[in-house]
Amino acid sequence: MRIAALAVVVGGASVAGEPMGCSGLPSHHDVEVTWSMPSGPGPTGIQLIGCHDWGAQLETHGASFDPGWQRCAVQGWRQDGELRVTSTPVKIPGDATSIHVDFDLPTGPIGGMGAEVRSTGAGVRIERVLPETPAALAGLRSGDRVIEVDGLPTEYMSTDRFVRVVTGAPGTAVGLKVRSRDGEEIRHVRLIRQRILSR
Repeated sequence: MRIAALAVVVGGASVAGEPMGCSGLPSHHDVEVTWSMPSGPGPTGIQLIGCHDWGAQLETHGASFDPGWQRCAVQGWRQDGELRVTSTPVKIPGDATSIHVDFDLPTGPIGGMGAEVRSTGAGVRIERVLPETPAALAGLRSGDRVIEVDGLPTEYMSTDRFVRVVTGAPGTAVGLKVRSRDGEEIRHVRLIRQRILSR
């Protein structure tokens, strides 16, 4: 279990003394965030969501944002090969002076489908299929749209949430309902997740 402290200093941003993109926000108060993340393979980190640039990224300590501005939240991430999964975002209450966050990230190897995807508001679009991956073996192509994942509609699903659902332990199955890029065909696909190693 890894535990770290994140000192959030509103109105002036720094990571180890280096300025970040969240400076210039109105000052309210400082918030200290401590977090724990399960041990596992690959690099990990945290990022801010809902601050000035929707993603000032932190490798270890320090950041700045106004905790009352829009949807300020922190999110953990873990990288395993080509796959990066994120935790469920945890909102920072505007009146908090300190909080502790336990990030819900996988502890073992991460398996996926082997495709780059993007949420579109009309499903999740497959941008690119990596060769010799479950997505390639199932015949998925760039431009296809995933309209359901394990029975969940993807119409308003964010890319991060889709990735959280479609990834899992290598060797486990995930079901997709896919509309072809020309819109003519809808098919059900069952993929067996595998680790997608960097090439």
